[in-house]
Amino acid sequence: METLDAGYAAGRPSFSEEAAARLVRTHWGVDGTARECASERDRVFEISDRALDGTAEGGPDGSGVRGYLKVSNLLEDRAALEEEAAMLETLSESQACFALPQWRPTATGPEAEASADTLTGGRLIEHAIGGRAHFARFLEPVPGIPLDRFRPHGPELRRQIGRLAGILDRSSSEVSGADRPMIWDLRGAASLIAEHLGAIREPGRREVLARVLERHAAVVRPRASELRESLIYNDANPANIHVDPGRMKNGAPHMVGVVDFGDVIRSWTVANLAVACAYVRNSRSRSRFLRRGARVRRGARRYGSRGGRPV
Repeated sequence: METLDAGYAAGRPSFSEEAAARLVRTHWGVDGTARECASERDRVFEISDRALDGTAEGGPDGSGVRGYLKVSNLLEDRAALEEEAAMLETLSESQACFALPQWRPTATGPEAEASADTLTGGRLIEHAIGGRAHFARFLEPVPGIPLDRFRPHGPELRRQIGRLAGILDRSSSEVSGADRPMIWDLRGAASLIAEHLGAIREPGRREVLARVLERHAAVVRPRASELRESLIYNDANPANIHVDPGRMKNGAPHMVGVVDFGDVIRSWTVANLAVACAYVRNSRSRSRFLRRGARVRRGARRYGSRGGRPV
């Protein structure tokens, strides 16, 4: 199943690495080499001091990275991007535990003044690609390495992932945010799965999902209106969590920060924790998965409550 509908797939910009490097140099005053990164809806480019042969000052651990250019999908609403920026600002002001990918203000200069791009709020620009306007912003890098490049993932690390989810939830709970359609919104997961259940060819897998849908209808749906909603991060996967393996404690690396706020959405508050738990699932043993998820939940419960209201 495709994760994007036809509109979003068609709205993904066509943009080269050379054009990305030029855009960053023009509007943010950063001169570097662009390398495209994987992205679902938009285009993301790593801008670094890395030469074309792949070398970089400071070694291969990403120390040469200057930041990331994100060029949004044509259908991406400016209000949604401003929600992302507001959430980053709120998190930066309310917690000092984790580094975050701050939006860099645009620079002034003859190149920027001569361009046809429109500045929006000092950090966001509108850039024409193929005659259509796309929003672009430049994000500061977050130190450390992605968690998916570190092994092993032990109990303390899973508790720290829960702590991260809890702190993000607690800090963002006061940020207002409008609803927007997104495939990753767990509030609509059951109807989405039911709609595409017939596309699963393996009968065993299809039956498992059908039973899950039945349980959801019996347990979750009747109480869904009781679940608290807030603006949530919604993407605590190992590729987005940065750690420092040089600072170990109780067998776990120090958790430095978190990146990629493109899936920020208003949804069930507990959905943020559910996503984090799903990413520690890599075990065929149900009991082992439940133990791993329980450690994440304990970390979130300890750090995610505010005013007697646990996440």
